[in-house]
Amino acid sequence: MKKLNLLVVSALLALGLASCGNDTPTPSSSEEEIVTTESTSEDPAPVVDYAKLAGDAYATVSATYDAFATGIAVDQDLKTSAEIEENSVKYTFSISYEVSEGAKTWLAISESGDKLLVSPDKEDHALKDALTAKVSYENEVKYTKSHNVKVSATNIVSIAEVYEMAKGDSVVVVGQVTRILASGKGFIISDGEHAIDIYTTKTWEAATAGAKVKIAGTLDIYNGLYEVKPDTVDVYEGAVATPAPLEITTVTDTTSKYLQSREATVTKGYIMGITGQHKTSSSGAEYDLVEATVVLNEGGSVLVRCDSRYASAEDFASWGYNTETKEFGETSPKKGQALNASGYVDFYNGKIQVAESRFISAAEWEGDVPKIPAPAAVKTTIAKLNALTASVTDTMYTVSGILETKKDTDKYGNGYLTDPATGETIMIYGATTTESALAWNDVDTFKFTNPKDADTTLADVKNGEYITMNVVFTLYGTTAEIMGVVTSHVAATTKYTASVEANDTCTVALSKTEEIAYGEEVTATVTPATEGHVVKEAYVETAQGEKVSILDSLEGNTLKFNATVVNKVVVTCGEARKAGDPITVAASALGLPSGYSAEKVEKTVSGSTWAYTAVMKNTNDGVDAIQMNKAKDGVRAHVWNTVAFEKPIANVVINFGANMAASTAGKNVLCFESGTSEIAEPGSTYTAWDGNSSMTYTPETADCTFFSLSHHASTSGAIYITSIVVNFVA
Repeated sequence: MKKLNLLVVSALLALGLASCGNDTPTPSSSEEEIVTTESTSEDPAPVVDYAKLAGDAYATVSATYDAFATGIAVDQDLKTSAEIEENSVKYTFSISYEVSEGAKTWLAISESGDKLLVSPDKEDHALKDALTAKVSYENEVKYTKSHNVKVSATNIVSIAEVYEMAKGDSVVVVGQVTRILASGKGFIISDGEHAIDIYTTKTWEAATAGAKVKIAGTLDIYNGLYEVKPDTVDVYEGAVATPAPLEITTVTDTTSKYLQSREATVTKGYIMGITGQHKTSSSGAEYDLVEATVVLNEGGSVLVRCDSRYASAEDFASWGYNTETKEFGETSPKKGQALNASGYVDFYNGKIQVAESRFISAAEWEGDVPKIPAPAAVKTTIAKLNALTASVTDTMYTVSGILETKKDTDKYGNGYLTDPATGETIMIYGATTTESALAWNDVDTFKFTNPKDADTTLADVKNGEYITMNVVFTLYGTTAEIMGVVTSHVAATTKYTASVEANDTCTVALSKTEEIAYGEEVTATVTPATEGHVVKEAYVETAQGEKVSILDSLEGNTLKFNATVVNKVVVTCGEARKAGDPITVAASALGLPSGYSAEKVEKTVSGSTWAYTAVMKNTNDGVDAIQMNKAKDGVRAHVWNTVAFEKPIANVVINFGANMAASTAGKNVLCFESGTSEIAEPGSTYTAWDGNSSMTYTPETADCTFFSLSHHASTSGAIYITSIVVNFVA
C-alpha cells in the first residue's frame, strides 16, 4: 500500500513539472530511485552576420568583373542579385550600382540597372573606383564594393567614318535600325545621312525596327559593299541622329560608297521599262524579280527592284506581281508612268539602284518624255581599263595606244591595243570606223554592234600605228576586252627596246637594243655554250604574252625578228639533231595565233617544216597547247608537215594538255593520216581520244614520210595538244 502511494505522488509531481516550466523542485532521496528528470531549456538563436554574408554573396558575382580593370570597350552585363547559403538557410541579396562623378563621361548604368553602358574613346582611360556596387538585404545596404575600370581605346566612329576604314578594322558604331533584311542576313542602321549593313545570321534581341543600337564588331568589304560583322548588339540609350531618307532625283555620282544602304525614294521620274521574272540563280535557288528602269527628271536613270530572296512579302506584293501566274495585276505600274517607290540604296556592277523597294503609287506622265543625252566619253588608259572588275555599259571610254596583231583580212577588227610607254596591253574584240556601231540607247547603256566591215573600213590602219578609239569595256571571264570605233590613226614616233632572257646554253647579242622603230628588223647572233651545239628553240615574247617563234629565220648562227612594242628574245641551244633522231614539235614553237584563223601558216621547227590552219593557242597552267575545234568558217583544224622527213616514220606520239575535258573522251574527234607525199587536206578516217595524256599513231606502211593531224568537221570536243613527237625507223 505504501508503494502505491509513492507512485501516485511521483505521477502528480511529473504533472506539476510539465505545467511549471523550469520551476522544478528538488526530489527527496527516496524519490530519486523512482523518478529522474532532464532540463528542457532551448539554446539561444544564432546571430546572423549579414555584412559578411553580403560580401560572400557579392564575391560570387564580382568574379565575373575581372575584365573591368583590364579593359572594356563595349557594354557589360551586371548582376542585380546574388544568393548564398549558410547553416542550410538561403539568403538572397539585391545589388545596385553607381558610377562615380569622374567616370560618367565614359560609363553609365542602364535604366534597368543590369548593364554597365560604355562610351569608349580613341584613347585608354583608367578610372579609379569608377563603379560601386551596393549589396542590400531587405532594403538595407549591408556591403559595398568599388571597382577600378579601364575603358579601352577603340575605333568608335560615326557611320561616315566607317567608310574611311580598312577591312578587318575593329569598330564600335551606333545608329537606328532602319530595316531588318528579309534574307535573314542582318539589318541596316543609320545615323542621319549615312547607313551601313550589319551582316549577321544571328537574331539579336536589341535589333528591332526603329530601335537605337550600339554595335561592336569588325568591318568587312564584300564586292565593294561595306558591312559590319557584329560581336555584340546592345540597346543604346544615347542620342542618335534621325535617319534622313535620300530622295533620288538625279544620278550624278553613281558609285559613292557613302550612299549605300540609305533609305531612298524615287518620285521624280518615269518608267522606261518594267519586267517581272521568275529566275534561277547560279546556285539553283529560284526567286521572283521585279525591275523597273526609271528615267529621272533631272538626269540619269536608276534601277528600282524587288527581289523575293531579300525583300519582304509585303514589299513584293505591293508591285501587284502574281508569283503564281508570273503576271502583273491591273493596279501594277506600267511603262510610261511616273513612279513613286521606296527602298534602300544598293550597287550592282558599279551602278546605283534602289533595292528591296516597295511600290507606292504611279500616275500618268505629264508632258514630253525626257531622253537622257549620251554622257561624254571618259578619257582613260589601258592600265585603268585592265583594272576594272566588271563590264561597264553606261560609259564610253576614249583610249589610245599602238595597234598590234590586226589582220588585214579580218572583217571583225580584232587585235590588241598596247601602251607604248608601259607595254600594258588589252584585247580589241571588234573594231570599225563606222560611228553608228557604238550607240547610246537613251536610257543608260552604250552598245557596240559590230558591222563586220573592218577588212574595208580599217584597210589603211596598220599595225604599229598610234590609234585612238571610243570603246565600251567588257570583262569576259577574266579577260579584259574593248570594242568600238577607231577615231584616228597616225604613224607612231615612239621607239622601243629589246632584251634577251639569260640562260646557260648560249649567249645572244642583239644588233640593237634601244631606239628601235616598230617593225624594224633586229638580228640576234647566237653563240652556243658548248661546241657543236645548235639553236633548239628561239622565240620573241610580246606584250600580249605571245611566244612568236623565230626559229625559221635561222641562218648559220643568226636569227631575225621584226620589233613590236615589247620584245623579249628567248633562245635555247642544245645538241645538234642527227638524222633519224625524234622531232619534237612543241606548241610554243609554232607561233600560234590567239584566235582562230583560216589562213595557212608555215613554221620551221627542229629542222622540219610544218603548216597549220584553223587552230589557236591555249595556255593552261603556263603550258602552251594547240587548240583544235571543229571547222571554223568552213575550214578544218589541221596540222601537217609540208617537206618530207629524211627517214620513214616509225610512229607519232601526241601529248595532250591537262585541260582536256573528260566529256571529249570516246568521241571520234581526231584523224591521223600518213603517206609518201604531202597531205594538204584534212583526213577522213577518225579516231576517238582514249582519255589518256598521250596517244601513239603508227603508219600502216613503213615508207611514210608525211604526217597529218586534223579535227572532225562536225563532232564537238576541244583538243589541246602540247607537243607532237615524230619517231623514225632505225
